[in-house]
Amino acid sequence: MKTNSEGFRDDEESLDQPEFLFLGDSFTFGWGVDQGYTCPDVFEELTGVKALNMGVTGFGTIQDVLLLKRFCGIHDTKSTRVVVMAYVNDLTDNVNPTGLWPNIRKNGTQILYVDPLEECYECWFAVPRKPVPRMLSRLSYLTDLIGCAIANFQQDDRRLGVNTDSWGASLGGERLNRFETFEYAVRDLMTFAAGRDLDITFCLIPSFLTYEDPEHKDDLEDMKKILKNIGLPTIDLTQVLDRADYLQRDVHWSTSGHRAAALEISRFLLSAEGDFTGRGGRGKPQESLEGEPRSSVPRSDPRSP
Repeated sequence: MKTNSEGFRDDEESLDQPEFLFLGDSFTFGWGVDQGYTCPDVFEELTGVKALNMGVTGFGTIQDVLLLKRFCGIHDTKSTRVVVMAYVNDLTDNVNPTGLWPNIRKNGTQILYVDPLEECYECWFAVPRKPVPRMLSRLSYLTDLIGCAIANFQQDDRRLGVNTDSWGASLGGERLNRFETFEYAVRDLMTFAAGRDLDITFCLIPSFLTYEDPEHKDDLEDMKKILKNIGLPTIDLTQVLDRADYLQRDVHWSTSGHRAAALEISRFLLSAEGDFTGRGGRGKPQESLEGEPRSSVPRSDPRSP
């Protein structure tokens, strides 16, 4: 895995006036697949336009918005296309744990971004900093999972001897529920995008449980309703993926999942505009976007875990 000078899993060239910015969590980042096989990488291959992978593992919608604002401020980014890849757990990531991540709270008629608390951060990360979890995480993927299990067990509020409710109270204002927080974050994103002429598209990622249990219900439909009410173009990947597009021992995509997602995003954006036009000229798709999505998606790859 390689990152560029700003810490993104992409090359240095992609920082120079990218035509597409891909925001999201570990799915966008490409957890579990080799460099060059992530969704943004495949999107570049398909369309011939420059895309920057800004995915950060563990991020939720709030952090995506704050990261975009920071990046645009540094690079004076305007008139750019942004794809926000949202997994169903973003709703939870936006509100938990209290005080550890950026938060949105309501104070009367005001909606406020609240910074994390240093006390909370130091207390919560005291466990992963211990020698045994750190050693396990560096050996292999399997031992990293074991280390994470140990850390999660020891990070239970009762074992840490902390009260996260008191942390929340110190932030001030009223805590919002998952759906309210998601909606306010998206509306703030749209306000920011309008000021910089950014074109926003959301891409919703279903859980692998959708393909294992016909009765499984998650929050994807509620997220779609919120985005529809706001008027945002939205891609739902539910119908273009299947269980084989996810890693067998992990919740993330295999290489076929990343290619299927990139192909669907390419189709969606191409059908909306007819073609991609970049600063360096018109994009040239490297793979046909016609026909069934599954036909051009490899079912396996030697580099896929």
